[in-house]
Amino acid sequence: MDRSYAGSLNILGITPEGVERRLDDCGVNLTEVDYISGAYGTILRSSTTGREAENLKLVERCCAPFIARGDMNPAGLTVQSALRAGIMLAFAESCTGGLAGSMVTGIAGSSDVFWGSMVTYANDAKERVLGVSSIPDHGAVSEETVGAMAEGAIKLSGADAALAVSGIAGPGGGTPEKPVGTVWFAFRYREKMQTLKCVFSGKRGQVRHKAAAVALAGLANQIDGALLDTEWIADYTCY
Repeated sequence: MDRSYAGSLNILGITPEGVERRLDDCGVNLTEVDYISGAYGTILRSSTTGREAENLKLVERCCAPFIARGDMNPAGLTVQSALRAGIMLAFAESCTGGLAGSMVTGIAGSSDVFWGSMVTYANDAKERVLGVSSIPDHGAVSEETVGAMAEGAIKLSGADAALAVSGIAGPGGGTPEKPVGTVWFAFRYREKMQTLKCVFSGKRGQVRHKAAAVALAGLANQIDGALLDTEWIADYTCY
């Protein structure tokens, strides 16, 4: 049966299975909302029925902070947040190889808020360009390293906000402690820093795209003051 949809939500970086488990925890009946796997996570759609529209609001509260309304993609969300705050952004990317920056430059008006992205792929680049010193003790894929990358991006660019991402996209390079798909993120806005660890499944390209989407959504939420609930996000972003 064709249905008239009142709106949709993009839950960025979360699989439909992860969304279903999260909503079960919150007591929300997912059978009353249509959901599909999207390019950046899960898309939920609500019809004009009052009960379903109300469920969409419950989903939004339950799955914050990685929520985007309608057709807004992660890059659009980030640019919108930066424009609203009147700030400049800088990125430090490793496993995503500049993908997050490329997504942002695809958005009209991004030149008003985007300083640029430093693709510090090799450990030597992280150390020499961003001033990272944590790699010998903690490794390139670690909370300490992405935090230092974000700080370095701020220092080099003079931007107000920065994201940093470093991970193991595969197919090789994983260990029992850090399996393939492990990605660390850091979000720096003015004096506040947050970090996040996710483990994604999928092929190399899928891991990179998912990591870029989560990085952008996380930075947007950091700018908007929506503190990341890292405890549940870490549990439910496993692809």
